[in-house]
Amino acid sequence: TWKWTVDKHTYTTQNINYEFQDTGRYPVELTVTNSLGCSYTKHDTVDILLEHVLYIPNSFTPNKDGVNESWKPVGEDVFKYELWIFDEWGSTVFHTKDFKQAWDGTVNGKTAQDDVYLYRIEVVDHYNEVKRNHYGYIHIIK
Repeated sequence: TWKWTVDKHTYTTQNINYEFQDTGRYPVELTVTNSLGCSYTKHDTVDILLEHVLYIPNSFTPNKDGVNESWKPVGEDVFKYELWIFDEWGSTVFHTKDFKQAWDGTVNGKTAQDDVYLYRIEVVDHYNEVKRNHYGYIHIIK
């Protein structure tokens, strides 16, 4: 026989499917008993984690019309963050570790030219366990 206890629910089948309703650390217990009455119990935990989510725009229009004047990713569950923006020659034109800071489309205090810029974003999730790199292009359109 099998007896699973998961998130305060009990199941008596050999295999189970269980959908956790929220993030967190959940205790899981399995007791297996053979036909002679010998049993063994295994205790463990299951960690349900959120993975960071990023929306990264691919263009913006810093033309001083008050609409879409700056560029920055938006998302959830970002713990550590670093952003680099490079011009076509590979020079860094913007760098920040502040997830709330946007690029205003300037380079050395001057308005950047209409062009395609490369970005690199390094993100570590809220649990400080998953590090991801994102690469792509930003189009400045005026």
